[in-house]
Amino acid sequence: MKKIILASTSIYRKELLKKIGITFSCVNPEVDESAYKNKLYQPKEIAEKLSCLKTNTVLELNPEAIVIGSDQVIHLNGETFSKPKSIENAISQLKKMRGKTHELISGVTISTKEKSITFSHSTFLTLREDLLDSEIEYYVNKEEPLFCAGSYMIENLGIALFSEIRTTDFNSIIGLPLIDLITHLKKFNIHPLRQ
Repeated sequence: MKKIILASTSIYRKELLKKIGITFSCVNPEVDESAYKNKLYQPKEIAEKLSCLKTNTVLELNPEAIVIGSDQVIHLNGETFSKPKSIENAISQLKKMRGKTHELISGVTISTKEKSITFSHSTFLTLREDLLDSEIEYYVNKEEPLFCAGSYMIENLGIALFSEIRTTDFNSIIGLPLIDLITHLKKFNIHPLRQ
């Protein structure tokens, strides 16, 4: 069977993929995300295009592999949020989302040199309306979610920020929609329950 590569160095995506019991390695795709995020694409397009770009970048160097790439985009009232990269930006993003429902889109691409499948999964999350500025600041300073889309880590204290989450796959919030991923991996003859 072909080797499987996750086009990511995210510890969260790595842990998610390990859950389904397949053997894989990780490679940093080293792509310029801002080149896409600064263009006037729809949020779903951005997530899918970036997942495809990451996957193809790694596939070019590993043409005999099956490569899985993913990207996440946060969308709120026409504004797209990226990784905050600073405490100030993270606090600002969470304040903008307070009391509102935003969409988190996880785009995923699975590719070999023979074929490629790209799909996305949406989750709708509502931040608590009664969040105090001091609570947002405490959260950001405690967890420092500076490289997380939306400025939160749902798997930790970040869950306390939310009043409602609507999703068909909680894993998607962390980084990979495993239910959809498993469905599409079968098209590449990867069956987690048959190993």
